[in-house]
Amino acid sequence: MAVVDVIEHTDFFMPHSDLFPLHRFPNLKVMTPLVNKEEMTFTLFSYFHTKNSNAPLLSWLERQVRLVIEQERIE
Repeated sequence: MAVVDVIEHTDFFMPHSDLFPLHRFPNLKVMTPLVNKEEMTFTLFSYFHTKNSNAPLLSWLERQVRLVIEQERIE
């Protein structure tokens, strides 16, 4: 919250992903970075040790994280 307060009251900026809850901070303005006139995008990955590749707990956790990210992107 301290960073958001500084950003709201100065001409500073901060990098963030599309998961940042902009709808909660209507005073902030989004700047879309362009490289060679194209929007920058990044893919999110998860990594874990191969010994856990079939672990039910990790599969469940990965699904839960994916659901939260998808919900945040919709809002």
